[in-house]
Amino acid sequence: NTLLIFSVAFLASVVAVAGLMPVARKTGLVDRPSSRKKHTGSVPLVGGIAIFLAVVLVCALVGPPAGWQGLLAGAGLLLAIGVKDDLSRISPKVRLVFQAASILIVALWADATIDWLGYMGPGQVPFALGWMALPFTVFAGVGLVNAVNMTDGLDGLCGTLTLVALAALGIVAAVAGRVEELTLVIIVAGAVAGFLAYNFRFPGRSQALVFLGDAGSYLLGITLLYLLARLSAGPEPAMSPVTALWIMMVPLFDTVGMMLRRMKKGRSILAADREHIHHVFLLAKFKVSETVLIMGTLGAISAAIGIAGWYGAVPDALMLSLFLLLAAGYYRLIMRAWKLM
Repeated sequence: NTLLIFSVAFLASVVAVAGLMPVARKTGLVDRPSSRKKHTGSVPLVGGIAIFLAVVLVCALVGPPAGWQGLLAGAGLLLAIGVKDDLSRISPKVRLVFQAASILIVALWADATIDWLGYMGPGQVPFALGWMALPFTVFAGVGLVNAVNMTDGLDGLCGTLTLVALAALGIVAAVAGRVEELTLVIIVAGAVAGFLAYNFRFPGRSQALVFLGDAGSYLLGITLLYLLARLSAGPEPAMSPVTALWIMMVPLFDTVGMMLRRMKKGRSILAADREHIHHVFLLAKFKVSETVLIMGTLGAISAAIGIAGWYGAVPDALMLSLFLLLAAGYYRLIMRAWKLM
């Protein structure tokens, strides 16, 4: 049923995007060119809404996964805030409050809490968070949602990186026999692929026909959080939380590096700019499609390393140390790149 479920989700997303595009133009739910946005004309911001509708429809057809109501409530709230943000910008503090509230709903209602950090210390003892599990989940979730949001700066980039992460999570869920999580992965992957049919720069298409919008990137971020938390929690986890870091390495490196650069320059970490890693590639004269391919490949490699470490029984402490070492190296390289450029 995998191909059938994926295909239905893909077609539902394609139809939803096509139906929402004229509505977006009439209601003003469009992205207009600016000093930070180099596209031509007004582009509908309906990708997130279309993906959400497609996921809800297909989940209703094949049977809702565990925690469905909680995921739907949290993701729906975040989607609504994203649409409001796309229509008329809201303050960063207000966005953070609603992001935290949405993640709290998913953590409590959908039973998607990060309750440990991996097998750390002598004897491979589980590092349990105890009473800190819920606040840590909210903190990490807000970080992940914004990390995914910040990858939405090039046509096809956020969707591609999300598909890479979903593919990795699908492997983990399949190996562990986690049918409900695997089914949700397939549904979301099909819906995202349907959106990418409009968002990717294919030969003969100079720019995307639709964008995700903040609503879409928020939706993908909280969905990934749900899957990462569900697959890494419980008495028999399908993977370690450290593996989750490797699966999301590219967005996390970019976000943390960007925040450190802004702090170093004395600017707000929430201020928008054109200093992300994909902007570095563009300044280095890579095409948009080439940049998406390179970053997607890096995401696939990092996810493969994380999964291989888990199945190869590499100690979590060693995998975490290697991750942090690469993060430090990335920050050093990206600072040199910006000084040069």
